[in-house]
Amino acid sequence: MPESNEVKASRNAVKHCPLCAYMDDETVEQLVKIISKKTFPKGAHFYYQDDESGGFYVVSKGLVRLYKTAESGKEIVMAIVRPGMTFAEATLYGSGRYSENAVAQEETEALFLPRKEFLQVVAKNAALSRSLTESVCRWLSAYSTLVENLNLSSARERVGRYLKRAMEEQRSSEIKLADKKYHVALQLGVRPETFSRTLAELEAAAVISVRGNLIRILKPDQVA
Repeated sequence: MPESNEVKASRNAVKHCPLCAYMDDETVEQLVKIISKKTFPKGAHFYYQDDESGGFYVVSKGLVRLYKTAESGKEIVMAIVRPGMTFAEATLYGSGRYSENAVAQEETEALFLPRKEFLQVVAKNAALSRSLTESVCRWLSAYSTLVENLNLSSARERVGRYLKRAMEEQRSSEIKLADKKYHVALQLGVRPETFSRTLAELEAAAVISVRGNLIRILKPDQVA
């Protein structure tokens, strides 16, 4: 029987997913067998905070917003997940519950990997186990950075810290924003218009120059 386009698409998504990019063909096929494709309309939730985890996701199309809600009711954006990225893999460990809410920012297609079956594959593959641990560590690092930003009082401090970190990570005085300005602003906990205004103020002060999503740091000692 000819292989379906859905199976081919799932295999391609797994191979290009950073978590599974270096897996051998046998492991890829094991993962393809347990994957199910899910489609979420804009505004639909994948899950809510404290729900029991059934597994994790690989985004194949669309955008997913991960967020928490503060006691004040304010939404705190944890991350914007784009195609090719995984999320919720940290729930494979620990309490087994989702630590945030996940909602489709636009119509989104994602591949779901069930917790129990995935861990069975991991148990037989040391390379996949290491890759999973590295992925969880990356998320923890990203969340740590988010907490640092939220503890800074002003938008200027948050934006400056973000630019400085991006310059260090990209090892260049010309950096490329990791996402659209709107999404970067949400992750910094500032309004999009505030983020744009702060960039404009830094540019007016000749600290940076902005060209679309490319930002050149002209005075690194004054950016943060």
